[in-house]
Amino acid sequence: MLRLRLELAFEGSGRLPVHPGPALRGLLGYGLRRLLCVTGARDCRGCALQPRCDYVAFFETPGDAPRRAAAPRPWALEPPARPPRRVARGDRLRFGLVLFGSGPGHLPQVAQAFDRMGPAGFGPDRVPFRLAGLWQETLAGGRDWQSLDRRALSSRALTAVEVPPLPQGELLLRLHTPLRLKRRGRLVGPAEFDARHLFFALHKRWESVLQAHGEAAVAECLPPLPAEPETALRRCDVAWEEWQRHSSRQRARLKLGGLVGELGLDPGPLASWWPLLWAGQWVGLGRQTGMGLGRYRLYASL
Repeated sequence: MLRLRLELAFEGSGRLPVHPGPALRGLLGYGLRRLLCVTGARDCRGCALQPRCDYVAFFETPGDAPRRAAAPRPWALEPPARPPRRVARGDRLRFGLVLFGSGPGHLPQVAQAFDRMGPAGFGPDRVPFRLAGLWQETLAGGRDWQSLDRRALSSRALTAVEVPPLPQGELLLRLHTPLRLKRRGRLVGPAEFDARHLFFALHKRWESVLQAHGEAAVAECLPPLPAEPETALRRCDVAWEEWQRHSSRQRARLKLGGLVGELGLDPGPLASWWPLLWAGQWVGLGRQTGMGLGRYRLYASL
């Protein structure tokens, strides 16, 4: 895993999106396509170069069709917590990007993609920018960030992941961005969300990530689901938060609502799932993790 922090320096003034995650994903995708696509086609469907295309591998990761048309992308976005609504020349915006599986190998292309999109601008007013800073975290969650030399990105080290001991008291799980879950074809709302949905989301996310990007057999990495998952949830205080994004492809505004809030967890039933629950803070949960959804953090309750 490679946890990154990127900084955009604006060279003009204008508005930014209320929720910049989807727009940052769009910048990355458009930049990579401009950088890597050799055909100039409008989309990748039917392209004979797909099996050898770096853009497809990273941004349109194919699944094991016909069972699954797309696989989890080897990256997750960490949007800024409180982004400004307007920026002026010289203002800066920081956000995070986590690369995992084959993702770290694409780091030079990621940096070039944001460079390529700078003149095109960001946000509704297309404010021009440049990629002014790039850092990596040495230990996941350790807050030690080291600046990366843009001329030697291929020689980077990965971010270490060290799982701490399972806390003895209540564990707090805070959903920072909407957790978007579907069961039986519909979105899970606050009234029905419970511990079963949490473990289902963990299992589904890690199963798909390990199948697409893991080196060991999935069965060796995933513990069984708890027989009584409800015993893990001591309290649940979640609400629905709506995000929206503009889809250029569909020419419409799309809703991206999900669950935010806090869960109080009993550590006992979490023992076998603790390493994956800890690492999931950087891989994310649920749908649209590439837009910054499904981000959570764990805290030991005082």
